[in-house]
Amino acid sequence: MNTKLIIIIIIVLVVLGGGFLAYNYLSDDSTNIFNNGNEQTNTSLPGGSDNVVDNNPDGPVITQIADNYLDVPFLEGVSDEDLMLLQRSDNYLSLSKLNNICQRKATTEEKNDCLDTLKIRQVSILAKSEYCSQLSWSKKDTCFKNIAFKNNDLSLCDSIQNSDARQYCKDNITLLKAQKDKNILLCLYLADDYKNQCIAGVFTNEVDVAYCDTDVVSQNNLADTCRSIIYSNQAFVQNDSSICEQIPLDNYKESCFAELSI
Repeated sequence: MNTKLIIIIIIVLVVLGGGFLAYNYLSDDSTNIFNNGNEQTNTSLPGGSDNVVDNNPDGPVITQIADNYLDVPFLEGVSDEDLMLLQRSDNYLSLSKLNNICQRKATTEEKNDCLDTLKIRQVSILAKSEYCSQLSWSKKDTCFKNIAFKNNDLSLCDSIQNSDARQYCKDNITLLKAQKDKNILLCLYLADDYKNQCIAGVFTNEVDVAYCDTDVVSQNNLADTCRSIIYSNQAFVQNDSSICEQIPLDNYKESCFAELSI
């Protein structure tokens, strides 16, 4: 055989053999890189054992948190829907922090009082007065008052046992409702201090003195008070002391001039 041909055949075999070895090496290395990449990616993604359930439209629900947070003793008999709301991350962390404080109280009495506050906070989150029954007597009043104000529900004030607290609840919710609805008649059922505050609040929301000529105002002898408040507000807004001259009641007129003279 021609020597030159033999040399060419040997060179071809060497090249093919080297290429085969290089291919195997690169294939193994690529597989390792791919596997390593998968491992790194997987460690950064949440697995099935993670502690956050993220299918709640109101936000993630925490089922377990760090060791420095204690499990929250939830209200008894809560529905699944209410429990989901209490377990929502922002609510749960807030409740858990308060529970940590309660557990560190020095005496049993202080601890129980703190745990009642924890229950009140849960009821406030849920805004459902039926859970107030789980509280001690003194805390029930606070619970009913909080929900009455939160829901603007005057009827809940009747559930308050302490007479002063019950009246406070009724007066304040009536005042807020009268101002919101611009219903001057509601103000007339209040004690004097609340009545005057309520009437002033309703009139303050008016900008036209024509409102003072309506039957509900004039028939309750409130026309002068109405004009005094509305004219005072107009004077303050426009920074015009001449409007103070139109105020019928002297105490309002003097206050108007004094305010604008500063």
